[in-house]
Amino acid sequence: MLSLILYLVMLVAGAFVGSKVLSEDKEYKWIGIIQFIAIIILVLAIGIRIGSDERVISSLGDIGISSLIVTVFAIVGSICGVYLVRKLMNLDREGLPKDD
Repeated sequence: MLSLILYLVMLVAGAFVGSKVLSEDKEYKWIGIIQFIAIIILVLAIGIRIGSDERVISSLGDIGISSLIVTVFAIVGSICGVYLVRKLMNLDREGLPKDD
């Protein structure tokens, strides 16, 4: 519960800084660097937590196969969904209206 409160406080603080403190006219290139570093740290922490769990490591083969199946179906479903929406909206491959 404490972690959830910490995350929410960080979210509100970030939203406040983004909306009130930073100027819309300036370009902040360092924000992208900070986001990239934060994502790397997050992925590393998740990997350490998963790697230290013996149950996960022992069932890695089953998890891998399930993950592969879910991924393949998600990709195929997304492609089919985009194809159908494009046909229904009468759009070409670039998402522009077709000239009939």
